Amino acid sequence: PCPAASKLDAHRRIGTPKKEYCMTATDSAPDLAYVALVVDEPETSAAIFEKDFGLPRQDFSCGGSTVPAIAVGRSAMALFRPDDPFLGPEARKGVHHIAIGADDPEAAARDSGLPTINGATDGIDRRPQIEIARDATAGVRTRLTPFLGMAPASSEIVQRIDHLGVASADNHAARTAFI
Repeated sequence: PCPAASKLDAHRRIGTPKKEYCMTATDSAPDLAYVALVVDEPETSAAIFEKDFGLPRQDFSCGGSTVPAIAVGRSAMALFRPDDPFLGPEARKGVHHIAIGADDPEAAARDSGLPTINGATDGIDRRPQIEIARDATAGVRTRLTPFLGMAPASSEIVQRIDHLGVASADNHAARTAFI
């Protein structure tokens, strides 16, 4: 049983088939704060989302870099260069990590029972973040962090991020972790 289940009306388990953890939420799943995308040219990519898709942009500090973020529904896409130190070594183009919204990442991690890496660190705009151990998420890099504070946004072309695909060598583990 989930130790935090009694605190909220809903909870869901995440983890590998050998290890189960729970993530509490006020609805059926935790809310996505942002998706970290690695692109060659964040400025150019951000301009395309602004101009061609009509989505608003806000820049955030992250370490020594400026990271453009694009509001998409209640979530955001944060655009990073492959060599951005925030991502660590050997970041490749595509989705680097997902960030689940949590007002208090340390408490959310503790209440969920999920194993974490390195404790609290500075995330985007110096917001606290907790990195979840990848063996608990079928290898998907996942962080808990407060939302970026961007106003929800959509356009005639894009309304929201309604799902993310998880590529895994073990589809059962991925389904168990995220569904």
